[in-house]
Amino acid sequence: PSCPNVAAGAHEKFIFFAATAFPVKPFSYIHRELSRFPESSDFCIYPNNAPFRWRNSTADAISIAASQWSVFARMDAERFVASQPEPSQHVMDFRFPQGMSRKVGCADEDLVFPAVFGLYRGHKASTSNSTSADAKAPGWQLFEGVGNFTHEAPRAYHAQGCCRTWLAMIPFQVAMSSENRLLAQMLLDEETEVGVWKDHAIWSFRQVGRTTMALLRNSRYLFARKFDTWVNAAQFAEVLFDAPS
Repeated sequence: PSCPNVAAGAHEKFIFFAATAFPVKPFSYIHRELSRFPESSDFCIYPNNAPFRWRNSTADAISIAASQWSVFARMDAERFVASQPEPSQHVMDFRFPQGMSRKVGCADEDLVFPAVFGLYRGHKASTSNSTSADAKAPGWQLFEGVGNFTHEAPRAYHAQGCCRTWLAMIPFQVAMSSENRLLAQMLLDEETEVGVWKDHAIWSFRQVGRTTMALLRNSRYLFARKFDTWVNAAQFAEVLFDAPS
């Protein structure tokens, strides 16, 4: 109903979202941005230097860990659903891709990307030959519709891919520079109050000031989390959802 000129199946995306997340752009902007590349999925690939991130699945393959707050193109969403048990006994009852080790941390971070796109083998590429003819350089691997990724420093020490949801964990767990730079700016806002969830060590907003709202609105992110259940965010809708000038 909100997009009467868009036929069902055209430019559809499946967005992983949470009750503790907010959109930080007008919905028209989000729709337009996600429709630019209708057959591409957006995954925020975790750094490869944080504890328990990329994992050796086999002797010659690695499982890429990605934020669970990703965006699927329709074809990739269908591929993921087809790869899973039916019926599922639990929302986190993911099926392990063939050949993948069962030693994982968070299933929604460690299993979704490889279930659709397979395992990473860029580390097996020689200095003269890339794993994929389309990969940008040796030591990288191209995942069609998502992008080129590498396990090697310095690039692998930061988030790779396309990160649509802003989220920041406490510093010793994360080297996602863009998230931390934005957090540092928001912490200077005297009207903003944040805390840290003890169970997952993730920064969470208790109160959101106008300066922080503007920072989120002007950032490259479409969504942000976490926000406490009773967060004080007066004028959030006015600042974040007004149509761009």
